[in-house]
Amino acid sequence: ANKAGQPFDKWIHYFDVYHKLLAPYVGQPVKVLEIGVFHGGGLDQLRSYLGPQAELIGIDIGEESAAVCADRFEVLIGDQTDTDFLARVAAERGPFDVVIDDGGHSMRQQITAIEHLFGSVREGGIYIVEDTHTSYWEPYHDADQTFMEWVKDRVDDINAYHVSREADLSQWTTQVAA
Repeated sequence: ANKAGQPFDKWIHYFDVYHKLLAPYVGQPVKVLEIGVFHGGGLDQLRSYLGPQAELIGIDIGEESAAVCADRFEVLIGDQTDTDFLARVAAERGPFDVVIDDGGHSMRQQITAIEHLFGSVREGGIYIVEDTHTSYWEPYHDADQTFMEWVKDRVDDINAYHVSREADLSQWTTQVAA
């Protein structure tokens, strides 16, 4: 419960994961894009953790999110399945050190966002997708595959070097460390 500020909703085990992944950025001029900001509580949390030099940008589908956050953060209004919108965000606001997808959690949303924003993550940066458990919940299945099935394909891509060095290697093979 964030009783001191704007609401946000995180599974309790995320905090240890976030600390492990984001600790190197504390006190640094990091650029973070968060998809799904609601009232900005997650951005407030990131500001508190990372420090005032962090550049925090949000994406949300709800216009009220931009209004609620206007005095604290820039929030771009658009749909994370709109590939033109994502391309504009990447071109105009990227590159990013960290992208956090806490958006709508449907398969189409998670897959479209990572496929169109991953290229805007700086070398050595981090792309985080929250709530991947929705891959196991039928109401979120609005694509040809679940996000977890999509991730399995990316794990295959990461290991493509072991299959053939002659293969046309994708960005997932050449740019993903883990």
